[in-house]
Amino acid sequence: MGQARALLHDDALPAEHRFAGLLVLLYAQQPAAISRLTLHDVDTGADQVRLRLGREPIVPSRTAQ
Repeated sequence: MGQARALLHDDALPAEHRFAGLLVLLYAQQPAAISRLTLHDVDTGADQVRLRLGREPIVPSRTAQ
């Protein structure tokens, strides 16, 4: 989880690189799959954000704070 914490808090890296790195580390996503994500894969509800990485959307965890 040390790498995930670094990606969450290292402002020296661009946000999109940090986000992609977190998807690789926490959700075992391949770079090719990450590059195919679009805004249609993100659902912003009233109280949560869901990301579609497969058939079912996930709700990213906040445990790496």
